[in-house]
Amino acid sequence: MAVPLAVGVALAVAAAPVWAKPEPALVNEELVVTQVDASGLPQEATLYSRLVARDYPAGPVRDPSSTRDVEYVDRRGTPQTDGDAVVVDVGGAGQTTVTTRAAFDKPLPVALHAEYRQGPEVLAPDSVESSRGLLRITYTVTNTTAKEKTIRYRDAQGRWTVDKLPVFAPFVGTMLVTLPTTLTLLEAPGAVRSTTQDGRTQLLWNLVLFPPMGDYQQTAEVLVSGDPLAVPGLALQVVPVTSGQDPMLGFTTDLLGKSVEGNAELADGLATIDESATALAEGAGDLSRGLRELGVGTSTLSEQVNQLLVPGSQELARGADELASGQSEAAKGARELSKGQAEAAKGTKSAYEGARSLEEGATALSDGLLDLYDGLQKLLEPSALPAARDSSDQLSQAILRLRDVIGTPQDSPGSFPPSQASTLISAVKAVQQVAGISSAGADRVDGELEDIASKLTALSADSAQAALLAASAQAQAALVHQQACIDAVVLSPAQCASLQQAIDDADAARQKATDTGVGVGQQAAAVGIQALAVKAIALALKGITAALSGVDTALGQISVALVSGNTDAPGVYEGLDALTDGLTATIDGLVKLSNGAAESAGGANQLATGTQDLTSGLDDLAEGSTDLARGSDDLADGAQQLAEGGDALAQGSQQQADGTAAAGEALGRVDAGVNGAGQGAQAVAEGAGQLQEEGTSEVLKSVVKASKDPAFARAYLAASQRRADDALPYGPPDGASGRVSYVYTMPGSGESGSGSSLAGWALLAVIALAAGAVAWRRLHPVTAAAGPAEGPDPTPPEEPDHAEPPEPPAPAQPEPPEPGPPDAARETDWFFRPESDQQQ
Repeated sequence: MAVPLAVGVALAVAAAPVWAKPEPALVNEELVVTQVDASGLPQEATLYSRLVARDYPAGPVRDPSSTRDVEYVDRRGTPQTDGDAVVVDVGGAGQTTVTTRAAFDKPLPVALHAEYRQGPEVLAPDSVESSRGLLRITYTVTNTTAKEKTIRYRDAQGRWTVDKLPVFAPFVGTMLVTLPTTLTLLEAPGAVRSTTQDGRTQLLWNLVLFPPMGDYQQTAEVLVSGDPLAVPGLALQVVPVTSGQDPMLGFTTDLLGKSVEGNAELADGLATIDESATALAEGAGDLSRGLRELGVGTSTLSEQVNQLLVPGSQELARGADELASGQSEAAKGARELSKGQAEAAKGTKSAYEGARSLEEGATALSDGLLDLYDGLQKLLEPSALPAARDSSDQLSQAILRLRDVIGTPQDSPGSFPPSQASTLISAVKAVQQVAGISSAGADRVDGELEDIASKLTALSADSAQAALLAASAQAQAALVHQQACIDAVVLSPAQCASLQQAIDDADAARQKATDTGVGVGQQAAAVGIQALAVKAIALALKGITAALSGVDTALGQISVALVSGNTDAPGVYEGLDALTDGLTATIDGLVKLSNGAAESAGGANQLATGTQDLTSGLDDLAEGSTDLARGSDDLADGAQQLAEGGDALAQGSQQQADGTAAAGEALGRVDAGVNGAGQGAQAVAEGAGQLQEEGTSEVLKSVVKASKDPAFARAYLAASQRRADDALPYGPPDGASGRVSYVYTMPGSGESGSGSSLAGWALLAVIALAAGAVAWRRLHPVTAAAGPAEGPDPTPPEEPDHAEPPEPPAPAQPEPPEPGPPDAARETDWFFRPESDQQQ
């Protein structure tokens, strides 16, 4: 059984190409097939190593592999060994292959465990078949490849975080459980259900066994009932993947990288805005203080004008006899006026300095908004979010092309053998139709052969009966001859001779009847054997027809899962379409945000221009206040001269009284306006300070805190991708690329490990050959150019190092976190988090 099974595995491995793109010149494909017992413990593991060379120089190749019980699969003999490697001959023009088989002698990367429970009692696997009732089966699949690696990543402000965490090889796979017909399915959470042609229920789980895309340990539960119970059959397949092989993983890696870059740029812009808000608050505070000092000066001036200068002027007007005293008071008032005006000049100068600070803050705010605008424009560059949207759209188109290759459940059977235009579903239906027709013909031939065998058997029985009658007639004639011709001569010699002839004829008839019966019996036996052979062929064709029906059903489910055409139950294509729409909406929102930032920058620029005008006005006001102070000094001198004059002062003092009253009223209005401006500047200062403390500063802290998640995810995924090569148990030959697949099989109740495996692998080989031929013709309508093609690097690019990250020393105490609202959503984002992140 081992050799046909190995040939079936080799055909299954070789049937269909895994890549649609040209392969390297030398590829090593490894398949590890492990048979486990009903509890999941490995019983036997076999390594199939296949080398595929395309236009590769012919000669010996050293293939790292197990050398225990090694043998060829696709040729006779045993290959040579060299230490821990097998030496095989491969190469030449076109494609050449060689496949070896050996006992697998390394630990398996994924562990499988099955537990059978009735209520609180755990059943041993060998006692399941003797039980009845309800049975809960728990399958646990564990990725055992964890190795502690150093994870380095930076937040949006460029601060490094270094952690040592377990990193797993990136395994994904499927687990298929087939229930015996004696079991009834009650529950199977998370499983995709299907039914085989012979009425057996199959359950399928998709597994992603590495963080952060999935959990390194996953469980699947099945609740069944039966009388008696039985152990279901199981098939588990796991393979390592990289971002270069899995488009969704590659898209996630690229998106995380863009998110990290966008967070850094956003944090830079917010830091600039925060500094601008601080400068604005300081400038507004200086302006407020200058206006308060100006208010004190104008208030003093108004008070002195109204309380001193106006009454003095009125006293001067009453009469010349009070000229000396009135002018003396007027001189005093003029001196006080000069002092007040000097104070007002100082206040105006402070107001001018505050306005200059306000102008600088407004300019810094405008620059910060322009930096924010530039950051948003980088996000809108064709290589950023638009590229992600285009990648999503291209992926959805690839899904449509894949669905076209597979076909839809409504496809009718195609021609046989399948043509280039046939879909996988139509090809399988055509093979199934041909197998069904052959099975019906075999049934008819079997019936006719059974009828012929029955008739030949009856003829053989009749011949035997005739032989018996002939023998009886011979015996009676011989007795009469003895009595009438020998013992007592009663008959004449002629009569005795006739009687002897009758005896001889009876003996010849007996012999002929005997020979005829034996010959007819042999023919009947031969026809019966032929009937049994035809019946076996008919049964085999029916089995193949049933298996093809299951393949047809599975392909239909895959086609619907790829493109469902139903928005209530979307498939992969509909999900990618929705993702493309979401990215388009995000780009539109960023465009609006960018336009808003540009408009805000324009407003800030206008504010800077306005504050510049205010600064110029206050400069002019300061110069006017200085001139007014000089005028007040001149006024004091003039009052002194008026005191010495008599009649001229009496006449002009009335006019001065009227003008002084008007000046007092004007100074009152100026004082009220300056006080109002001071209150407004104070409000601006308080608002700018609140904006910095409660707005820009908090937003900056939130962005920096939130940027750690995508940065950690990107660094962790990069570490996982670097571990993909560890999944190859022995590694590829020098200069070759390699890939590996691990298959675990658990026979169910009543199934033979070798027999069922042989039938399953043979059927897999037939289906893989037919499906692989159709897929290859559809994906390669023209001959591809020979030679290796460079594919994308599966390892995500490292973040550029602006500063060398520190090596992970002994765990240091992290900086105390800034107070803020609890980040509850982060607690459920990961299956585990770095210690440095958990402490925050």
